[in-house]
Amino acid sequence: MLVNIISGFFYLSLTEYHSKLSDLALEVMAQEHYEDDALIVAMAADSNPDSSHELLYNLKYIFTKAGWNSFTGVSSFGSAYKKYKTTGRKRLVVVDDFVGSGKTVISRCRELNKVFENAEVEGFSVSVKVLVSTRRGLENIRAEGIDVTAQHEISKAIDDSFPDTVAAEYRNLMIELEANLSKAYNDIEMPSMGYNDAQAAYCRENSNTPNSVFPVFWWPFNNDSNKRSTMLHRAMEDA
Repeated sequence: MLVNIISGFFYLSLTEYHSKLSDLALEVMAQEHYEDDALIVAMAADSNPDSSHELLYNLKYIFTKAGWNSFTGVSSFGSAYKKYKTTGRKRLVVVDDFVGSGKTVISRCRELNKVFENAEVEGFSVSVKVLVSTRRGLENIRAEGIDVTAQHEISKAIDDSFPDTVAAEYRNLMIELEANLSKAYNDIEMPSMGYNDAQAAYCRENSNTPNSVFPVFWWPFNNDSNKRSTMLHRAMEDA
């Protein structure tokens, strides 16, 4: 099972990362008058280190190099309205590197829409652009009526990748493997099968592993609380 899942991993190299980031930027630049009203918003909730901050910083260079000298971005979605108040920019483009179940994206967009609607801002829009997403995540987001694009899509590494009988067997095997892991770390529960059952088989070169990835590949503690060697790595304070 593990060999089959690993063979289907999508590995995003640094070269591919920058290529897909440029493609994401081109999508924004294809929109009319983006220089005047676009606001690039990191998916992050606060100032704690987050992959969307890295994305925003790299996009700043790409857009500026392309001639958008008035590039405007905010490092957390909660700061978008404040930035709108000072700039008048109300075409919100929320960015991140990876989407698993889509739950976080839906929550962020609902909150942004609520804030701008309550403030009676006319003509605002919220769209989402990411580098990599699960297909299920995109389906969940689009079912909410949210405009979202991804530069690359991946399937659930078990449920969407094997016949039903094999998938059922693999799910049981994975849960058996997870039984060897600690159930929590500092009140953070081990995300069985990946956060919200995302079943992601994905990693980015030199990058923090998303919690949507099967924890057997990155959760660093056995069920006896001893540390274990892992193929991938994730900072545990935001596990």
